[in-house]
Amino acid sequence: MTALIPAANFSARKLADFRVDVQPGQYMLCNGWGIWDGAASAWVAGPRDADGLTVLAPWAFKSRKVAQLAARDGLIFGPGYQIVG
Repeated sequence: MTALIPAANFSARKLADFRVDVQPGQYMLCNGWGIWDGAASAWVAGPRDADGLTVLAPWAFKSRKVAQLAARDGLIFGPGYQIVG
């Protein structure tokens, strides 16, 4: 069963070199604008490929306006919605 997470939970925040560990001694940086889940105190994330591995990384938007629009739409809670603390 899926449910819409209220848009009031989310805000657009600047992602500045958010570090995602890929393997020991390797990492990727996320930059841009992300969606912050205030209720969970964590970034809204999705799967991304890095060095042949699938890792969870915050969604990154190029502009604040695009991230704000995405946050205002709310999110469907289900397999596609995950958070990264």
